[in-house]
Amino acid sequence: MKKYGVVVVIVLLVIIGYWMWSQSSASVVYIANTETSRELAPDSTSLKSSVAPVASETNLATVSSSKPILDSQRLSKLMASCDGSKIVHTLDEDEAAFEAQRDSYIDNMGKSDDALQQLAYFYLQKYATDQDKTQSLLALSEQYPDNALVAYDALSYCNKFTDRCSVTDVERLMKGHENDAAFWMQKASFLLQHKQEQQALAAMEHIISEPLYFNAWAEHLAAFQQAYVTAGAADGVGTMMSALGLAARPIEGYQPVSSYCMELEETNAAGLDMCLRAGQRMANSPSTMFVNSNGLSFQKRVYQLTNAEAGLAQVAEKRAEFDKIQREASLMELLIYLDRKRYSDWLDNIRNAGQLEGTRITTQQILLETQSPDFDPCVIDW
Repeated sequence: MKKYGVVVVIVLLVIIGYWMWSQSSASVVYIANTETSRELAPDSTSLKSSVAPVASETNLATVSSSKPILDSQRLSKLMASCDGSKIVHTLDEDEAAFEAQRDSYIDNMGKSDDALQQLAYFYLQKYATDQDKTQSLLALSEQYPDNALVAYDALSYCNKFTDRCSVTDVERLMKGHENDAAFWMQKASFLLQHKQEQQALAAMEHIISEPLYFNAWAEHLAAFQQAYVTAGAADGVGTMMSALGLAARPIEGYQPVSSYCMELEETNAAGLDMCLRAGQRMANSPSTMFVNSNGLSFQKRVYQLTNAEAGLAQVAEKRAEFDKIQREASLMELLIYLDRKRYSDWLDNIRNAGQLEGTRITTQQILLETQSPDFDPCVIDW
């Protein structure tokens, strides 16, 4: 079956899903409080996550949907009228053209001296072990010491495979990124892996105080899309889908901090204070929904341990806003992926404002578009 075989099924399911969603006002996208998976990061085979990954922070408490109001029944009827076979045929044609030249694109990436093309090439290679992959990524970070995305990915692998990285490696990768909270999250995770709790808490203080918060997923997506185009691929659906799939390959290095904050004991006063404040920063950061969601989970854990009812109520309110944005965005997902301008606008929005706020902005932009009586959701425009 062709690569888009799964996507074909999903396209049809999404169209049907528009109708099903409109029939149940109780439909809720629930994000588990202990979530540490990458469910919220879309890829080329699932397309099921919210459609939205650094400019200014957005307070979740103030994010809300504005006019126009989503008419889900009207939109679902429009989507149900689409000819799924026509959409599938277009995807297959574009996929075939891309696949015919895929090896040449990868070969061109490997020959390039551009950091981001080399990073894309790195993720397209096969390695005997993850440890070998870590060493290769560390070597790439030494070759391109000023590239933030390469450094960030190397830190993530250092947190996953700590025996392959030294403190010296981590300090080198942090250089030049000391004003970015996301990099300090990586360092704190590395320190926790090495049972250095006090040093990790000191690193977590920077999560709260530093002005920037690197949005690695959105930057990966933009970088890999451009890497394919620079390597000779057409800027079409096939390239977009391949970039989405490639952007899902980098691993998250936050697991140690997530585990620490979600497994806190009520007697650990310093840890409770730090995880609460770090969670507040993460929930409001212009990063991914994954980071925002974990920030809310950190806060909930602390408030539960300290019996802070007011805090729990506040987190529940923010979670409801989060879910509302994600739920409404899920209805716009197919419209984004089948239109070049919508996709480009979405990518700009999530890079500039973060995945959550970027999702809200994109949803409102598409809602305005759907108000036209001539709006046709079935058009594929790439």
